[in-house]
Amino acid sequence: MQGKIILKTPKLKLPRLPKLKMPSSKVGTLLASLLVIAKIAKLPTVISAGIMLWFYAQKFGWKLAAISVFFLMAHEYGHLYAAKKVGIPTTNAIFIPFVGALIGFKKAPKNAKEEAFIAYMGPLVGALAVLITAVPMYFITHEEFWLVSMMMGTGLNLFNLIPVSPLDGGRIVSAVSIKFWAIGFLIIVAFAIIFKTFILFLVIFMAGLELYFLVMTRKKYKKAELNALKAKRHTKGYIRETKRITKKRFEQIEELEQRISGMSNEERFRNDLNRFREEYSNSTDYLDAHLNKIENFLSEVKGKRNYYNTDAKTKYQVALIYVALLGSLGSCFWYCITLL
Repeated sequence: MQGKIILKTPKLKLPRLPKLKMPSSKVGTLLASLLVIAKIAKLPTVISAGIMLWFYAQKFGWKLAAISVFFLMAHEYGHLYAAKKVGIPTTNAIFIPFVGALIGFKKAPKNAKEEAFIAYMGPLVGALAVLITAVPMYFITHEEFWLVSMMMGTGLNLFNLIPVSPLDGGRIVSAVSIKFWAIGFLIIVAFAIIFKTFILFLVIFMAGLELYFLVMTRKKYKKAELNALKAKRHTKGYIRETKRITKKRFEQIEELEQRISGMSNEERFRNDLNRFREEYSNSTDYLDAHLNKIENFLSEVKGKRNYYNTDAKTKYQVALIYVALLGSLGSCFWYCITLL
């Protein structure tokens, strides 16, 4: 007789896990915000932005520091978006307290049109950031903080529109004419004399380097183009002469092939003649390949020399965008001054 065996499983009570609560302090809120940003931005960007936020908070307070970093981020991410749009990889945006933010191109733009597009997207997105935050908040609350924020945001983007490289304005007007750099350089020098700030003298130094390297690079490319044209003429002469000699040698080889027909050592002679024919063919092939290299080099040099040469339509479009940005930001900045 078989009996039933019943096993009773004891009930286990699992311990309750403690609920995770977000810290309620200002420091906790700031850390939580940075973690959210870290999911979107790269770590070096977050770290440098955090350092800048801390420096600005010590001088201007947390509210103004936060809105300043936000405006800078919007400006730089406008550049990053535009660079990605034209297929140019960039470095992470790095924020430098009391200087600004920087991004580097891992590959140079193809021409001034691409560079201008990347340049004006910074002030454009920066201006939109001011438009959707500080402007409506000021007209809703009429608080002085938002007026100062509006003035600061427009002033930042307006300063970047000064037409001298390495500022965005210089990159934009380069698609119209690099002669505008001289005007921008004089403006920066005048501002530096009046305000005597480190950032202005830094821009003067960098602008001077840009102008120097532009002149030297143009001279270098002009010399390289002249040398390449000279090498091309010589190579073409060598090719003509080699082809003339090769044609003559081939005729001699064909004549010898007819004469050695039926000779006891015909096979050995034919092998020698085939070897000679191959050597002459290789010599012309080598010269043709060398000529192609010279032509490719010339094409590259001409492309770099014509980097700032754009068509009339591009000049008109870029100039229109630049004037529109300059006018709208300048008007907003002046309006803020009149209200202060």
